[in-house]
Amino acid sequence: MCRTRCSVLELFCLSQGASSLNSLYSPTRTIVSAAISLGLLGTVITLLTMWPAYSANHPYIIGDWEISYAGGFVRRGILGEVIRWLSTVLAIEPRLIVISAQTLAYVVLFICGVALTLPVVSRYPKFAFLACSPLTLLFPVASPDGGGRKEILLLALFAVQAVLLLKRAPRSTHDIALLVVTSVLGVIIVLSHEAMVLFIPLQFLLIRWFASPRISYLHLTTAFAPIAIAFFAVAASHGNAQQVAAICQSLGSYAPEHCLDYSAIGWLGMTESSGVKAVYYKMVQPPFIELTTLLGFVLGVMPLALLASDGLLYRLVQNRLRERGGLPLLSIGLSAPIFAFIVASDHGRYLYVWVTEIMFLLAAASYHMEPPAAQPSLNSVVSTPAGQRVIALCWSIFLLLYAVTWNMPGVCCPSSIGTGVLGRTLAVIPF
Repeated sequence: MCRTRCSVLELFCLSQGASSLNSLYSPTRTIVSAAISLGLLGTVITLLTMWPAYSANHPYIIGDWEISYAGGFVRRGILGEVIRWLSTVLAIEPRLIVISAQTLAYVVLFICGVALTLPVVSRYPKFAFLACSPLTLLFPVASPDGGGRKEILLLALFAVQAVLLLKRAPRSTHDIALLVVTSVLGVIIVLSHEAMVLFIPLQFLLIRWFASPRISYLHLTTAFAPIAIAFFAVAASHGNAQQVAAICQSLGSYAPEHCLDYSAIGWLGMTESSGVKAVYYKMVQPPFIELTTLLGFVLGVMPLALLASDGLLYRLVQNRLRERGGLPLLSIGLSAPIFAFIVASDHGRYLYVWVTEIMFLLAAASYHMEPPAAQPSLNSVVSTPAGQRVIALCWSIFLLLYAVTWNMPGVCCPSSIGTGVLGRTLAVIPF
């Protein structure tokens, strides 16, 4: 356990393995320190970049949360209805409630994300590339236009689930209760954003893999049934111009600019066929957004290749499948999100949810694995301590460059890979 007085880095690092940051192998400590620095910086920047959206009453980052049932039942309206009620009762602006909910979700996501991933990074330093990818925890920093959206609720729930399952007492009897809570919250999340139904199977796989005793497929199917019903209910309630007008009117002076047309609320008035056609034309004409999406996906999951090169990825999945099964859920969880890239255009955001869930799932699978008996060499050619430190420094620099030099645009119709945090920083520096 930790000494009474610990450095900040040690407090983050203490969990399931090393007794302190100083006890880690020196090259590993360098990479862990770089990952912690990126995580802390990412958390601060994420929270700071939400306030311009608040000040401008952003039509999407804020407006999407303000969709309500003012004009009747409609997709994505349940959170907005709660926000509208709270705004009336507390006599405050709806966007203040929105920014508070976003901040809370991000704080929960980052705290649980660090609790899950950092112990794994301390054992397997290459996992830092997955944790610090611009398609996982650093996505809202690299792509602020795609941050603050409702998918952060799903990711926060996933991270909390993983922490609770891993930290629970042996042979806990509360896992069925957790499944019930997941089902209820899943309904709320789908009523908030219907596309999230495609990413929920991986949450059920998490419960299947780590619940004690094993949760049966009958339990999982029963828990998923209300979520499926919610999805079909919102699929049949796409929205229309009258509902858009009613929602904007209910917000009064607090409504986003161009509420009736160029906003998340205004999109409710677009027909399903128009939305699908808009995506189709972007896919069949240059610059072919599906190719950009594929490129962003390859960059985002490249760390999986690093893990696979050591055999870690194979061992993690093989052990879980052998002990707990779940191959059907794994197959559905990995393939279902593909549908989102066919019918919607915010590909960066969906990649963010997909890859982050995969990262959390792998982190949970390796959380209690025994670390290597001896610290592995980061480079078998350079065996001296000084040489190992140089190699570790190179890996750390590579990690920093990987995290800050590219991003997948989060919102509609990306045409190119962005230049990331570093590019946006250089753009405001006068030369």
